[in-house]
Amino acid sequence: LINLANEQLQQLFNNFVFGMEQAEYAREGISWTTIAYQDNQPLLDLFLKRPMAILPMLDEESRFPKATDKTFLEKLGALK
Repeated sequence: LINLANEQLQQLFNNFVFGMEQAEYAREGISWTTIAYQDNQPLLDLFLKRPMAILPMLDEESRFPKATDKTFLEKLGALK
């Protein structure tokens, strides 16, 4: 979960520093070199976006008394 938190912070940083600042430069007519950066939103969605992301599904599965790692993997496999 620490790595996931780091990915969320990286997304916030990238959007603010690169995305918003470059948009501001364009509005103000400031010349700059565009900085290409990788958007990690698809990775965050894989783990967090409800209802079919890994962590929400794990949270749901952990509420079932007879749930096992096998039943969780079966649900993940059904996402294909």
